[in-house]
Formats: sequence, C-alpha cells, structure tokens
Amino acid sequence: MNNIAALVITMPIASEIARDSRLPPAATLMPLAFATILGGMTTLIGTPANLILSSVREQELGEPFGFFSMTTVGVAVTGAGIVHLALIGWRLLPIRMRTDRQARAPWRVFEIAVPHDGTIPTTASLRAAGARLLAAFHTTERPAIDTIQHAGNRLLLLSRSNPWDVAQATGLEAVTQRNEADDAVTARVAVAHGSLLIGAGYDEVRTRSQEQLEVVAVGPRVARERKPLVRMRIRAGDQLYVRGGKDDIARFIAGARLLEIDRLDTMPVNRTKAIAIVAIFAAAIVGIVAFRLSPALAFVGAAALAAQWLGGVLAGQPLFFVLAALCSVTLLLSIFLNNVATAIIMGPMAIAVAHLLGVSPDAALLAVLVGATSDFLTPIGHQNNLLVMGSGGYKFTDYARIGAPLVIIVVMISAAVLSMS
Repeated sequence: MNNIAALVITMPIASEIARDSRLPPAATLMPLAFATILGGMTTLIGTPANLILSSVREQELGEPFGFFSMTTVGVAVTGAGIVHLALIGWRLLPIRMRTDRQARAPWRVFEIAVPHDGTIPTTASLRAAGARLLAAFHTTERPAIDTIQHAGNRLLLLSRSNPWDVAQATGLEAVTQRNEADDAVTARVAVAHGSLLIGAGYDEVRTRSQEQLEVVAVGPRVARERKPLVRMRIRAGDQLYVRGGKDDIARFIAGARLLEIDRLDTMPVNRTKAIAIVAIFAAAIVGIVAFRLSPALAFVGAAALAAQWLGGVLAGQPLFFVLAALCSVTLLLSIFLNNVATAIIMGPMAIAVAHLLGVSPDAALLAVLVGATSDFLTPIGHQNNLLVMGSGGYKFTDYARIGAPLVIIVVMISAAVLSMS
C-alpha cells in the first residue's frame, strides 16, 4: 500500500488512541507520519519515488527494480527508525503540544469579498475574527496593491474558522454560498498521486460534480503563493475542503481518486468506502508503473554533467562514505523539492556517479531512494508531513526537532546495509 493511503487510514486510529490515553493527537500523529514514510521504503509501490527510480533503472540498466528489491535496506532503516521513534523520538515533541490546543480546527485558505454597503475591513477586524490577510485583489486577475478597502475587492485569508463565520464576524461577504441542506457536510480531502484533479482549477470540482459540490477552502500550502484561487492549480498532496451532500461527496472522492482525512461534522467511519478508495488508489499506482514516466527522465545528460563533479569529489572514498553522501545530497535536495522531483533529478545522477567510481548502480539508486523518501526535517518535503500538520497543531520547526536525529540514523543505517550488500 502507498504510504499516503496508509497514513490517511491510520490517522483516525492514532487520534483515538491518543484521546483514550488522555494525550493530544500531536503525541501520535507526527511519529505516525514518520513511520508511514519509513514503511514506504520497503516495497516498490510504497511511494511514488520508488516507481520513478525503478523507471530510471529500466532506462539505464535494462530492467526495473523488482517488487522487493529495496526491502532489505528498507526493513533495516524502518526498524531502526521505529525503535528511535518509540524510545526517544516521541520525547522530543514540544511540551506545549500536550494541551487542548489540538482540538482547534486546521488552518485553511479562502477568499471573501468587500461588500458595496460601506463596510470597511481592516487588518485589526480580520485578526479579531481569527483571520490573517494574505493578499487583496481588485479582481481575480489583478492585485490590489494600494488598499483592501475598495468595494468588490477579494481578500485571500488564512484562518481556522470557516468562510461564513469570518464573513459574519467582519461584515464582509463570503464568496461561496453555504449549503444548508440537511445532509450537507464539509469534508477535508487529500489529493492523491494519480488523482483526476491534478492540474485542474478548484472550480473543476463543481463542474465534475454536476454543481453538487464546491471547494469552500483549501489547505495552507497555497498561502505562500498569495494568488487568487481561480489562478491556482491542484497538486498532489493538496488539501481541499469540499462541501455538499455526504453521499455526493463520497461518490466524488471515489471517482476523483481523493483520500478523505476527516469531516468537520461528526460522522461514523465507513470502512467499505475506505477500502474502495484504497483499491482505486492501488489501481492508479499500477497505471503509473505501466506508464513508466519516461518523458520526465529526458534530462539524463544534464545529470551526467553534475555527476562528473560529484564523482570527482567522492573519488577514492570508501563505499560507505560514497553511499552516505549520495543519500545526504538527495535528502537535502528534498527539503526544497518534493520527493518525486528529487527522485527524477537524482536518479540519473546516481547511476552516472556509480559508473564513474566503479560501484554498484543498484546501491547508488537505493541510496537515492532512501534519501528522497526521508525528509523528516520540514512539513513540505513529503505529503505525509503536511497531512498531519494541521491536525497535530505542529509548527514548521517541530519537524526538525524530532526529525534531525532520525535523518542521521537513516543515512548511517542505509549506507552501512548497502555497502555490505
């Protein structure tokens, strides 16, 4: 099973265990996210980066990875990582997380409009309503660089509250109408790899659901881009807040290959639907394998040039050091890119370095695989880190606090196992 699907399925269980133990969800969610990331290293379909590196191997060496080619190093790294999380890692979580703050709603981004009735918004009034102003726009296309007080302007806000409560508290107008039907709910969903919505605009949800559903807010990932939502495009790992009838939402989630995280209305978990979603997601993974992702690997020549420099730096070094360096470089790159993009860049380079130094290309590729999957330092390096950020109430720096020792363990264990294989 893919590690994103595994996390979405187990998050409610971990939260319930925390509540039964009189602990906040933050005590279990980050360790759970890290554990699912580690587990994704053990099989070919554990994470999309594994599939990409398998395609690199097929293009360069003639054959893809087998289903269990990475299991030896994956099990060793996963075992060491879980021992660390169970004995030491969880103790590094900040004490402030052991409070009732975890019950707060997750952060979300949405737009509201300045009305024509003379209401004048201010940053102070927005803060009083629990919202933070990210940007203002005269229209959906042109930034309002002078003031937010013009009637008709749209304000891009970050808040834990829903758009309608913020609009009511400030006297502004919600851009989306609230569905007040008896069965209407708001579901927070994650966009899985292979989802039909990737690359589409947020209004595509309304179109594809035949006007039954609407995206009323999105996850905090878009906050740093500060663009009108109509100009944004959906990416894998994004969070969407979709409102509509509960049956309409369930059908749309299955058809669009989304993963439901939770609902803002208390609803019982439907295990049959969860199994159906996982089955659809597994089918998407099989499709990725069949497609091979060959167009994304067209820049092998550029990677070879970079590999010449890296090979010169590592020339004459022990195999353990070479593999640890490849894993570390990949891991550092994944801090700024997601794990898929990192695998695309580092895969051809690892094979080129292996040929230059006369070491096993498989060992080099597996070192890259571990590094691309092991960003425990930031919430943006891996989708699983981002999925638990809101529910756990974590800050950006919390990830490095528990993740830095884990990164060292992962690099050392993987380099040791691969150098002996």
